Amino acid sequence: MMTLRTALLALVGACSAPASAQNLVWNNPAGGCWCTPANWSPVALPNSITNVAVSLPGAYTVGFNVGTAACAQLSLTNPDATVGLRSGETMQLFGTTHQINGLLRVGDATFANPAAVDAFGPSFLRFEGTGRIVLNAHPQIVLPFAVIRASGRPVTMTSGLRLEGRGAVQGDLTMQGTLAPGVGPGAIGELQVDRLILGASSVLEFDVAGSLSGEADRLQVSFSSARAGTFRVRLAQGFVPSIGQTFTLITSLPSGQFSTVDAPGFELLAGPAVVVRYVGFPCDPDANQDGNADQDDVAYLVSVIGGGDNPTGIDPDFNRDGNADQDDVAALIGVIAGGECP
Repeated sequence: MMTLRTALLALVGACSAPASAQNLVWNNPAGGCWCTPANWSPVALPNSITNVAVSLPGAYTVGFNVGTAACAQLSLTNPDATVGLRSGETMQLFGTTHQINGLLRVGDATFANPAAVDAFGPSFLRFEGTGRIVLNAHPQIVLPFAVIRASGRPVTMTSGLRLEGRGAVQGDLTMQGTLAPGVGPGAIGELQVDRLILGASSVLEFDVAGSLSGEADRLQVSFSSARAGTFRVRLAQGFVPSIGQTFTLITSLPSGQFSTVDAPGFELLAGPAVVVRYVGFPCDPDANQDGNADQDDVAYLVSVIGGGDNPTGIDPDFNRDGNADQDDVAALIGVIAGGECP
């Protein structure tokens, strides 16, 4: 017979036992709202003890239409799927490790309330995978309107992930993947982090698209951080700076060394901020970098001047007169034929 003491102990044990995690899988190939129980299998609404998997094949978007949603673990394993938070929406993450192989978009670039991924309990956040996390604040409002809000907790992005856009990470960010202000090549953006810890596999990517403030990617680092990994700079299509022009790309990264500096046309200046100076390109008639200076290089330059892709990163102003035009093609033909470099 169960005594009163045994019964009380059993009751206390039942009340203190942690709730077991639920597993929900997205089932709507057309996309839809996170907030609709029928979009999940089994039919239920995710909550703080739910492990969520967005693995159904196809290109679709999981939206929210609610102020705050929650899950324990997010596994976005479909590379073609998007989980998208609009202004005023928050995803609370109660677990530590999350898989991002698709696109996690935070914000919709509108003048409205902040969009946030919020560490709501775990001692740290770790994002793994091969996808993209895009912070998408409007370009004319403050960065925390698209934010990973870790409240000082460590945040890790593993190798293979990309963090892009315009927004903020409120925490110490360990970057082993790629950090790239702006969304895509040539798109200018700004990111803000508390402290940046760069791993050996990390890549910092910056685009320079103009001479005015706000026309070059920028990274704000609030606390002392060190350099490591690869530092990469590219000119946006159609923009050629003046020789000697400087661009401040990172506000403070005072110690350490980048293992690789991949910045054609630029030199990295000494100092606590990461500043590059445009020095131009040496006279190299091998425009397409195939090992030969020939008619193919003329065709490549003609294409670049006409607005085509420029994968080798050449300066189309071959004769350095301030314009990219037919005169540069003529100068290149002259050099290939044995003439002197301009």
